[in-house]
Amino acid sequence: MIKSPSFSIFSAAAGSGKTFTLVKEYLKIILKASKEDYYKHLLAITFTNRAVKEMKERIISNLISFSRQSIKESPTKMALQVSKETELDLDLIQKKSIKIVNHLLNNYSSFSVETIDSFNHRLIRTFARDLKLSGNFEVSLDIDKLLNEAVDLLISKTGVDKEITKPIIEFSLEKIDEDKSWDISKEVVEVAKLIFNENSIDHLNVLKSKNIEDFKKFKDKLLHKKTLLEKSILKNSSKVLEKIFCIGLKPEDFLRKTLPNHFEKLTKGNYNVYGNKLLENLQNGNALYKANASEYVSSTIDALTPFLLENYTKVKFSVFQYQLVLEILKKLTPLSVINLVNKEIEFLKEDQNILPISDFNSIINTEIKNQPAPFIYERLGEYYRHFFIDEFQDTSLLQWNNLIPLIENAITQQYHDGQQGTLMLVGDVKQSIYRWRGGLPEQFIDLINAENPFYLEKQIINLPKNYRSKKEIVDFNNEFFTYVSKKMGSSLHQKIYKNGTKQISKQSEGGYLKIEFLDFKNKKEANFIYSKRVLDTVKELLKEGYHEKDICILTRKKADGIIISTHLQENNINVISSETLLLKHSSNVLFLVHFLYLSLFPSHEEMKIKCLDFLYEYSSAFTNKHSYFNYLIQDVNFVDYLKKEFNFSFEDIKLKPLFDSVEYILKRFDLEKNADAYLVGFMDMVFDFSLKPNSSKLTFLEEWEIKKEKASIAISEQINGVQQMTIHKSKGLEFPVVIFPYADLDIYKSKDHETWFPLNEKELGFKETLINCGINKLEEFGKEGKIIAQKQKETLELDHLNLLYVTLTRARTQLYIFSGKPSPIKDDFIKTYNQYFYQFLKEKKLLENDKWIYEFGQRLTNSVKHHHLFLNPISHTYHSSLIQDLDLSISSRDAFLWGTNVQVALDSGTLVHEYMQKIIREDDLTLVIDEIKENTQLPNKNKLIKILSRIVNHPDLNQLFTSSEKVEVERKIITSKGAFLIPDRLNINEAGEIIITDYKTGKYKKKHEAQINNYDAALQEMGYTISKKLLIYCSSKEIEIKKV
Repeated sequence: MIKSPSFSIFSAAAGSGKTFTLVKEYLKIILKASKEDYYKHLLAITFTNRAVKEMKERIISNLISFSRQSIKESPTKMALQVSKETELDLDLIQKKSIKIVNHLLNNYSSFSVETIDSFNHRLIRTFARDLKLSGNFEVSLDIDKLLNEAVDLLISKTGVDKEITKPIIEFSLEKIDEDKSWDISKEVVEVAKLIFNENSIDHLNVLKSKNIEDFKKFKDKLLHKKTLLEKSILKNSSKVLEKIFCIGLKPEDFLRKTLPNHFEKLTKGNYNVYGNKLLENLQNGNALYKANASEYVSSTIDALTPFLLENYTKVKFSVFQYQLVLEILKKLTPLSVINLVNKEIEFLKEDQNILPISDFNSIINTEIKNQPAPFIYERLGEYYRHFFIDEFQDTSLLQWNNLIPLIENAITQQYHDGQQGTLMLVGDVKQSIYRWRGGLPEQFIDLINAENPFYLEKQIINLPKNYRSKKEIVDFNNEFFTYVSKKMGSSLHQKIYKNGTKQISKQSEGGYLKIEFLDFKNKKEANFIYSKRVLDTVKELLKEGYHEKDICILTRKKADGIIISTHLQENNINVISSETLLLKHSSNVLFLVHFLYLSLFPSHEEMKIKCLDFLYEYSSAFTNKHSYFNYLIQDVNFVDYLKKEFNFSFEDIKLKPLFDSVEYILKRFDLEKNADAYLVGFMDMVFDFSLKPNSSKLTFLEEWEIKKEKASIAISEQINGVQQMTIHKSKGLEFPVVIFPYADLDIYKSKDHETWFPLNEKELGFKETLINCGINKLEEFGKEGKIIAQKQKETLELDHLNLLYVTLTRARTQLYIFSGKPSPIKDDFIKTYNQYFYQFLKEKKLLENDKWIYEFGQRLTNSVKHHHLFLNPISHTYHSSLIQDLDLSISSRDAFLWGTNVQVALDSGTLVHEYMQKIIREDDLTLVIDEIKENTQLPNKNKLIKILSRIVNHPDLNQLFTSSEKVEVERKIITSKGAFLIPDRLNINEAGEIIITDYKTGKYKKKHEAQINNYDAALQEMGYTISKKLLIYCSSKEIEIKKV
């Protein structure tokens, strides 16, 4: 039997079968275990819901496959490997699999394959009371919305709160002086995003002790330093000019007057003088004067050169220190209010009872991580012994540090059943492309090398085979990225790419790759040529037997993808992309939004024009669009027109809630007959929003403004269309054909230049501050600037080459790369993708003069056929839920019961059930009572509190709320016959014995016993033993317990 190491790290390059390996190791552990429920001790973590879905499906499908009788005669590849590595024969594997899959499907909630966010959420929910969080907090995924609300709230206090008013007004005036908008909200929001950036937590913690007055003093010191630097630059530049003129030299004596002009500009405050070769010429002592200069001029300038060089260097240092001060000042006001924004965020979180998902890691790190691991496991109700972490290169520092104590406790133990705890990490540094959301490839690099947080020997395992791509593509990528590794600035990164690009293709011979360098002069021309080449390629592929859905176009920028997609659609090629699926692209959806706005503000002319523009095609009374607008823009005419033509009334819609209002618009304007996916998707969005507390038409319109750039329709995988996506979204996916246009990215260029820059605290009162500038400028900011710039260069280089690696490893059979013709490289320094491709071809001696197309392998027709593709869009009729549109006669049960004892019992029972499901442990009672007291809508609060307290504190029931047993409340059970049962409470001990509790507020009835017996039968069928069945009849006066 192959013994699995306690701590293993799998380095899994693209297409190397990492998911197969993860699933295999998972299956080996649960099949070797003596109990069928051992899967409860395994926790598999990954980073996307899609990856969770795939892993769960693979585990269960393999278990089902193993359970079949045919596995003995025709074993799958997975079955053979599991059998070999566990030394279990196929007959035993089949028998065990039957028991495991049956138990797992009946206890699916204990099947712990989940995202890191899902696990963290579960952990925080468990410790909600300890963290002083509401037990029913809502997780917020919309950070941008929360930030915008917080900044708006802060700015609204301008003029009221003196602390806030002064810096905000000063910053607004500064922006006006720079001919920019006075509105500072955008800049404040951008800086405030750092609050939710895990990598900035330590920096922001340093700033927490600083108040507005501290920032004011800091600003005064900076302004003083700025003045001193200006004087120094003027003084030293003037000194150089005086020296030149004093020894009889004239500006004309210098080549092109470059040197005197340089210092002349500096004396006039023009500091934009760097970027030429003047420093290099001073250092080399050449090209300072004309070739035909007189002996006096040449010898005088030569003698003066050391002085010129010394002062050039001195002034340049001062200029860039001045530039550094300016960069600090640009970010200072937004940074100064970041603590105030954070206060508003905390207020909104409490007010709206929300917890941003980005807070999870920091909360766990500060509040939960240091708790004893057994205590955490006890609270979770699960005890994990085996951990699997997929895509480890995307794990953030906090996420990993939070998991280490739990993992260490598990893997350093040997359990009574002989099992040893294990940890399996799987990742690939070359596929780390999510640094912007906290992913830290450097910690995976450290683990692969010397780092080890556990007192156990680690085993590094490389998966060398590629099961995805054809041989030509694998061989090209091996050779290309081996070449790339030689050019990387970091020796560590060189090693990663050199050792990680030696894959062996397991696919058959074949495959095709094409690199084409295109000729264009500007961006507009580039867009046209790229779009045309992609369209031509798609048409050729369709002729070769490929379907549109076999083809994926990858772009680095979303804007480039939109250009390509638009061109394809204009030429009758179906395209599926996040952009083409946006709800805002539907004219029907926009009409609903505009008319909803108009229902609130009927005289809003812009909205009226937009709605009339949409409705013009319905009009038969007007032939001229101008006269149509001119007549109907008048309120009276407009209202009359809507009433006569569409039976629409503003008075009617005013009385309706959000969802009914939108349905009313949809129905009156006859949009439901040919409802497409966009309209249905929008109605789903409206419905979901309408379920939120305090939802209204106006708040929905505000939500739409924030969400419209992302809100899109869900699409079936069977839709036939060319897929277009950004490289980041393609991670983990594969396609028969990949087309990569715009392959000319500058590796060292980044739109996000925010950097924490160290300062002299004694001089300025701050240890560090935030600046935003490019690498070249950063290099000039002294010794610290050079160090930071070099680190940023290496980081950008790794991140952008990782993007290229992910792109080139998505294709199975064909890969097309389109780029512009590269510019010549200087000093053997390659900085763009197309330069890398060109220089690689040159090293391979494949370059030919005037040849701009290079092909590897042969194009073959596609023989793979798709079944059940949806080739044409399907329109449906939207089914209205408006009561007046349904042929229903509604009788209110409540109306018949008003004033009766039955009604009182029903109301009381509903509330008891609602609040008892929130009480897991005895401590939760206090929280629930506080929640009841705060609810202004609840009747008979004291009566409800008495009932809940009597249940929890009853001497015969209290043990249910004080034990450490696992508890399930309102857990849905599906019986073998497909019926749904929902017992109120289940207490489950370690032996699998269950106490069933059901709460009743009326009088005893025979059917109550039948109901709890049904729960009993279903749970026994799932393999549990029932120790007690309790019917609790409760009122404010007494608690009656009936044991069934």
